[in-house]
Amino acid sequence: MALVQFSSASNIGRLETPFGLLRRNATLEVGTDWAIAKIGDRNLMFTFEESDRDALGEVSEKQLVILRKQLDQEDLDTKALSLLLLPQKKKASPKKKPKKTSALK
Repeated sequence: MALVQFSSASNIGRLETPFGLLRRNATLEVGTDWAIAKIGDRNLMFTFEESDRDALGEVSEKQLVILRKQLDQEDLDTKALSLLLLPQKKKASPKKKPKKTSALK
């Protein structure tokens, strides 16, 4: 599920969605498919989560054609879409091992 809120440039105060009423200065959890379909709306701002990865990977070619125009990304495929919309995975930093010291006698 994605989160939607009004963008700062929006002059809309409320919007009825299939997932409930979106009000100014609030967020609403919506279906990933609905969010993808509305992503070109400049009044709305979406936040996708890691749990949306599967749905983003199943976007049809027809939807990709539309998204390429809306997002101004000519070479957009499902992998690039995921990289663009999902937060970057944090790389685990390697844990430092304590140095072994040898005791001289």
